[in-house]
Amino acid sequence: MQTTPPKPEQKSPFLALKVVLIGASARAAATSATKVGLRVAAIDRFGDSDLRQICDPYISLQPPRSAPLGLKSHLATVLATAPETTLVVVGVGGIEHLQDELLAARAELESSAVRFLIPSADAFQRAAEPLELEQMATAAGIRFPRWFPADACKRVRGQAGWLWKPNVRCGGLAVRPWSEQPPHAEAGYVQQHVAGHLLGVSYCAGPDGVRCLGVCRGLLQRSTANRFGYTGSVGPLKVAPAMAERLALLGDTVARHCGIGGLFGVDLIQRQAELFLLEVNLRYCASMELLDSSYQNSISLHLEAWGSPENSLTSDRFVPDVSFVSGKRRSNGSATFCKRIVYAERTLVWSLAIARRFADFRQTLTDEGWQVAWHDLPCVGVTIDAGAPLMTLIASARSPSIAFRRAIDCSRRLRQALHHVCTKQTD
Repeated sequence: MQTTPPKPEQKSPFLALKVVLIGASARAAATSATKVGLRVAAIDRFGDSDLRQICDPYISLQPPRSAPLGLKSHLATVLATAPETTLVVVGVGGIEHLQDELLAARAELESSAVRFLIPSADAFQRAAEPLELEQMATAAGIRFPRWFPADACKRVRGQAGWLWKPNVRCGGLAVRPWSEQPPHAEAGYVQQHVAGHLLGVSYCAGPDGVRCLGVCRGLLQRSTANRFGYTGSVGPLKVAPAMAERLALLGDTVARHCGIGGLFGVDLIQRQAELFLLEVNLRYCASMELLDSSYQNSISLHLEAWGSPENSLTSDRFVPDVSFVSGKRRSNGSATFCKRIVYAERTLVWSLAIARRFADFRQTLTDEGWQVAWHDLPCVGVTIDAGAPLMTLIASARSPSIAFRRAIDCSRRLRQALHHVCTKQTD
């Protein structure tokens, strides 16, 4: 099912020469953009070495809740490096925490040379409010877990199985078990925990309708310290025609309700035949890099959704995947991928010795024939706190279960390979 959502605000046709990616981690989207020949600048928190290699320039964000982020200043720096280049600003994971700064920068800087391909303030608010999410779920014929606003939390006092969910969150990092008292100065609500499989569904809303780009299964932390934090995805998954129709309706409903265009993602819990809506993310999502292929590119789709067909940068560079929603997805080989974020077990400095040990380990796996790609690699000298992301691996296989097991094995072997040199550092 494909219907036409409200178009994103159309201005003069443009030719995007450089994409500026803003958020907590820009590497995956930057990789997607470079695949279709786009020049990329990035403003993110991590500044991993592989991101820096493909960006010009790279600018580091200051950590949240510290000094002002100064996005307008950062964007002015990017403009100064290429004054005659048309820039398009695209949000990635973590944009939710930056939306006020981004919207202020848009109001001041947007012009024929600088385009902000991000949602409106109203769309951001609709995607964050539980009442709006509940309305979207109902309209799409799926469920929304029971919830109460912060001022009514006493209704679940003493009951297990409830979660505190801030309105502004990313990757489940701020979700935690309910503990009787809402955090001060943090808008949010209490919601009943629903057990089941976590699904991430990726969409792109454009003038021709809402396309479902693919479905991945989300991986979660096993540790009690960050139980609901995102640790990766497996996909793309095969979806039965009946499920594909439900997901197509959901995507159409979300796009219309929020009034958005371009890329967005929806997180669901699948419990047998039931679907529960968890979150709506109006941006490039972490699992989208698993869905890129020779005939589908997420950043290309986002640009085309906001541009005019006759002037689209990407109109001759990809063929959009419109077959997924009918359950007849074309074959692009039989590979499935597992993306797994490896978190640091202890605080460490990514020293030259550790970097060399990792390079040797990586070569060993290549010699053994392992099909594994390594991303988000730390720069030498960077301190990585315990519990923070260390790096990301993507394992490929012919089935989701094999890809998942390979990723688990690789992360285990990585920890073993680095254990000795990391232990020496802390002695």
